Formats: sequence, C-alpha cells, structure tokens
Amino acid sequence: MTHLPTPERLLEEATRMLARKYHADPAQIARDILSAGRVRVPVTAFNDALAPLETIVAYLRDVRGLSLAEIARVTGRDPRAIGVTYKRATKALGKPFADVAHTVYSVPADVLCDHRLSVLEHVVMHLRTTYRLPLAEIARLLHRDPRTIGTIVRRAKER
Repeated sequence: MTHLPTPERLLEEATRMLARKYHADPAQIARDILSAGRVRVPVTAFNDALAPLETIVAYLRDVRGLSLAEIARVTGRDPRAIGVTYKRATKALGKPFADVAHTVYSVPADVLCDHRLSVLEHVVMHLRTTYRLPLAEIARLLHRDPRTIGTIVRRAKER
C-alpha cells in the first residue's frame, strides 16, 4: 500500500510544480491554494465606468450569482448600502455585468470588512503586497492614472 505524503508536503510539492509551470511566486501560490474558499473578484472586472465597490457588488451579483445579503455578509457592509450600490452600478452600466477575462490577479471580497481603508485602497494594497505589482501595472489593471495609484498607496500607508 502506498502512503501519501503529509498535507504540508503535498502543498509544498504542488506549489513548486505550479510555480515552475506559471513562472509565479511559490509563496503566493501557496496563499492562493489556502484561500481557495474565499470569494474573490478578478482585477479584470474593474473598469472606468464604475466605482470600485460598484464593480465588486455588480460582479458578485451578476457573474457569481450571490444575493445582496450574501454580498453584504462577505464584504462586511450594510445590506441596504449594498442594494443601493448595486442599483447605481446597474444604472451606470445599463445592463447586467458581463463575465470578465481570466486573470491570475484577484482580490478577496472579505478584505473590505476592514473599514479603516477605502475600497480602492484595499484593492491597490492587496495587489501591491500580495502580488508585488509595480504601481504602473496596478494602474493599468484598474484603469486608473499611475499618479492616482501612487497617492492611494501613500495614503493607505499613513492610515
């Protein structure tokens, strides 16, 4: 009978294999595997038509099929505020939020539970610290000016 390695050893081997295959940071892959159950929003969902919270709410509702109550629970927001945010998003888009392109970069929706930072500050800081992306790349992904992203990082660090 063959004995499987320990779970820690399996994670280590899988992480190494995936890091080689995708030319990615092994530590990030391990974090992603361990956080697989979290509700995540791909950065390709962000656009210049909606505010960051509107994007997250519309994506989770229209693409992932979460109820407004579930979105409120996951993001740590008031359900009424989520309802108003979703209504604003659908009005701004004029149609349901469409599916988005696949990307390796995503933001867990539960980071928004911490109200010390704004939604955009959370998104930017997550991309900066988790994926170690340069400011210019974050700006490109989020459809924002690089100077804006620099200001957001500076303000988030001051808080």
